[in-house]
Amino acid sequence: MLRILALIGAFVSLALAQAPGTLENIRVGQGEGGIRAVLDLSGPAEYQVFALENPPRLVVDVLQASQGAVADRVVNRGFLQGYRIGRQPGATRVVFDLDAPARFTAFTLTGPDRIVLDLTFARALAAQLPPIPERLAPGLTFQRAFHQTQAGETVVNLLRADLNLIRPQVRFAHPPQPPTQLAGGALAAINANYFDPATGMALGLVITAGQVLSLPLGRAALGFTADRRPLFGLPQLQAPAPLAVAQGQWSDPHWAQVVEAIEAGPQLLSGASVVLGRTGEVFQGDVIDTRIDRSVVGLDSHQRLVLFTAAATTLPEAAAIAQDLGLVEALQTDSGGSSTLIVGGVRSDSLAPERPVPVVLTLWPR
Repeated sequence: MLRILALIGAFVSLALAQAPGTLENIRVGQGEGGIRAVLDLSGPAEYQVFALENPPRLVVDVLQASQGAVADRVVNRGFLQGYRIGRQPGATRVVFDLDAPARFTAFTLTGPDRIVLDLTFARALAAQLPPIPERLAPGLTFQRAFHQTQAGETVVNLLRADLNLIRPQVRFAHPPQPPTQLAGGALAAINANYFDPATGMALGLVITAGQVLSLPLGRAALGFTADRRPLFGLPQLQAPAPLAVAQGQWSDPHWAQVVEAIEAGPQLLSGASVVLGRTGEVFQGDVIDTRIDRSVVGLDSHQRLVLFTAAATTLPEAAAIAQDLGLVEALQTDSGGSSTLIVGGVRSDSLAPERPVPVVLTLWPR
């Protein structure tokens, strides 16, 4: 009898340990450019989050959880209209009704247990950015657009330059300078190289006014010849000594004609196809998969030079944006806090302080 009771007790304990939690409350607060929603739980729970369109919604399925006293609510705060709660097989579902697509992150906290959702609205952030005219100069236009990613909508700041009317020029500084300072006087500029934070020296190919200031590392590069012809590739330069560049041999002889060039990478597009991960360039996984700001340069089907920054995207998403914009060639020039697009002496893509960089690609009237 005691053995039977012990077994019954073991089953009861197991059932209690695996008992479904309860969604007890939902709290909503507003921050700069976004909203935080907190789902309070009675215990740990697994969850799934995904976005829906037409109309925009964010859905949270709290798995194996029951609905407590929490109920539907109209919020009308920022871009959040409210939320609705219902049951799905094996889950309690919370649907957040939105006025615009949102980019989201989700994570859990303990003590007490809760699911935290941070919703960022690209259109709210874009409204805070400096207004930029669409036409900046003959042959140079600006556009602020919105693109959908797996984590929601993101803002893209974009320049298109007709190389018959606009002249690209690489500017270099050591120690690094804020991009607005380094690009002083230019119509526009984008940060265009990686560098060693310890020394401030550029990493990879830098050519300005025909002078090779830094040797290539075999990563994706963009160069311009004296007759305005753009070159994309992964050039190598074999020189008898670091200072004997003039006696060196390029892996592609066309690069011997280049007078302006930058190197960063990885290459995103070639011939309008995504080549990310297929060029032999070596980058750590977090460089590719982390959702951070990106700087990209490329060429569209009309042979216009394109510079753009995209907020909080992975590299595959940046490649998809480049394709959506009609680019046929594209490479990343930087990412993270250094990602910067300067237009008319003003940072167009963020309100954050500028980070000093050693290399920018600038645009000038011919």
